Amino acid sequence: MRNAATTDSVQRSGGDTGRFTGRREWSLEVQLDTDLHALLPDNYVRSTSERLSLYMQLDNLESEEALQQFRLDLEDRFGPLPASGETLFDLMRLRHAGRVLGMEKIVLKKGVLKCYLLDGRYERYYQSAEFGKLLKAVQSSDGKIAIKQHKNAVFLELDGVYSAQKALVLLVEWAK
Repeated sequence: MRNAATTDSVQRSGGDTGRFTGRREWSLEVQLDTDLHALLPDNYVRSTSERLSLYMQLDNLESEEALQQFRLDLEDRFGPLPASGETLFDLMRLRHAGRVLGMEKIVLKKGVLKCYLLDGRYERYYQSAEFGKLLKAVQSSDGKIAIKQHKNAVFLELDGVYSAQKALVLLVEWAK
């Protein structure tokens, strides 16, 4: 099982290179909730059981290198990745970036990005460099990024995010 304070993971580095570098993870697992079309379609992988197996393998990948190799293997077997598959891979990268930044849940629906942060049990998180980077992003956003609280949940909210790629670029930028 992963330790919330010490597990090493991956973080996408600057630019659009798609590379990740080792960083501490804060959350055990990042839930994704989206209305984006992110899947391996039936006409790409015809067998339902094989498609489910591929999803499970994809879910267990822990590095950018493993993600890239998985993609190459898919393309060798099934051909070029369709747009919905590209979105799926971007969401996997988004989940990794969110884990490094201390996010428990990322919601991307109807053009609104909500990034739910660790709850108060992780007091060290709210004193960390990662949280400081998020605060800096909020402060320098000219009001575009809001930090909100609903019941016990603290989250960042930003309108105008209509793709997993844009959400990923934002999280990478926030992590700098």
